[in-house]
Parts: sequence; C-alpha cells; structure tokens
Amino acid sequence: MKEAKKIQGSTEEADRLSSQGTQYPRSLATKQKGDTNMENKLRELQELEALKKDLEKEIERLKDSVKAEMEALHLEEVTAGGYKASWKEVFSNRIDSKALKAARPEVYDQFLSVNITRRFTLQAC
Repeated sequence: MKEAKKIQGSTEEADRLSSQGTQYPRSLATKQKGDTNMENKLRELQELEALKKDLEKEIERLKDSVKAEMEALHLEEVTAGGYKASWKEVFSNRIDSKALKAARPEVYDQFLSVNITRRFTLQAC
C-alpha cells in the first residue's frame, strides 16, 4: 500500500523537512543477501503481480465488451439475471494547475501542498 505524508507549503519546505530526516526513517543498509525467506516472499509477490496484471487485462476486455454492446444498443444501464451494469457520463470540475501556475503563481504557491510518498518496486536481478 502506498504511504503518503502531506506537507503544506512549497517544495523548498519539503526539501528542508526531508533533509532533516523528518519524513521517513532512512535505512542504514540497502541490500541484504542470503535470506531465503525474503527471497521466497519476493518471488511469490512477483508471481502474484504477474497474475494480477493478467486478470486486470481480462477484466478490461470484458468491460470493453459489455460497454460496446451497451453502446450499440444505446443503453446507459442494463440488467441481466441478478446483475445491473451502468455506463454513464460523469462530470467533474478540476483546477488546471499548469494554467493557474502560469497566470497566478502567487495563488498557486499559496495553495500548493507537497505530498511525499514511498514507492515500492520489485524486479528480478
């Protein structure tokens, strides 16, 4: 799961806090070898991630198929058996941060919040 800490203010503030070590504890060691328990966990994790990726592709394929059929029938909702699916337009309002930064940088800086996260990655060596 992704961890995040939110900091109000500028990126300079985030840099300052990060350099003070107040974000996440820094590890003393970056590598550990010979731990078969850890290797097994990482192998299993990688295998499950691959399965997850395959399942996500299959899910998207099925969703696209249902949406194509709904679109061909001009339906926003369909009921079949004990299931109901809907595919409706959703409107949302968002701030164009690039345009705001260009037009009113002082307002952009005033409401800027910096999020610092830790990213977990796994790859075969």
